[in-house]
Amino acid sequence: MNVNMQSDAPASAAKSREGVCVFPSTPSQQRLWFLDQLQPGAASYNVSWPIRIAGLLNVEAIERGLNEIVRRHEILRTTFAVFEGEPKQVIASELLVALPITDLSADPQREQLALQAAVLEARQSLDLENGPLVRARLLRLDVEHHILILTLHHIIFDGWSRAILVQELGALYDAFSAGLSAPLPKLSLQFGDYAVWQRNYLQGKKLQRQLDYWKRELADAPTSLDLPTDRPRAPMQSFNGATRPVSIPAGLSRQLNVLARQE
Repeated sequence: MNVNMQSDAPASAAKSREGVCVFPSTPSQQRLWFLDQLQPGAASYNVSWPIRIAGLLNVEAIERGLNEIVRRHEILRTTFAVFEGEPKQVIASELLVALPITDLSADPQREQLALQAAVLEARQSLDLENGPLVRARLLRLDVEHHILILTLHHIIFDGWSRAILVQELGALYDAFSAGLSAPLPKLSLQFGDYAVWQRNYLQGKKLQRQLDYWKRELADAPTSLDLPTDRPRAPMQSFNGATRPVSIPAGLSRQLNVLARQE
């Protein structure tokens, strides 16, 4: 790709001969990319969640809906490559997301197997450079019960995006199941447009003021957060953990909520 994007010049999109668009990455994307370089192959920033679907399922419609969303949102077709020392967003002109189906309906332990499958999906890493950064799998528990597992990297997806994806997938599924065309309006802006705007905004003195402020604020910050309950730290961070349920009386819970708001 021939890309000419100087860091001190206004940011813009560049298009390669192959039709692949390249955009600047945002500071938050650069941060996640850097962390991925520190621990290649880690799945710490996977956003993975199972969506339980009740009722007869039109598999073709839901697969078509997923791919329409990927076509509609450029960020879901994005990978990251280094140009001139910086990670850039590389947007593919098209991407087809497969929807493999795992049939658990004949197994009496299907709920447990579905949980294990969801955990395994969440722990499989996503390749920022080669992609895709979107993965889907459908678990069939019986004819009227399915679990759709979606896994995306946090560098292209966040908590706010979940509601948008589910809302759009529902609208597309209804339309495609009825033999209609996609009902969603064309997007006037893409995430790459926001990245260009942000890069152009954070230039010169504005950027330097931000950098100077945080360098001052974090000058004496600890390198790690040591809590009273911490055990000795391992030489390499593993992100291994577990959950422990705790019951709190309703009165104490209300008091904690009040305290949290005050503080």
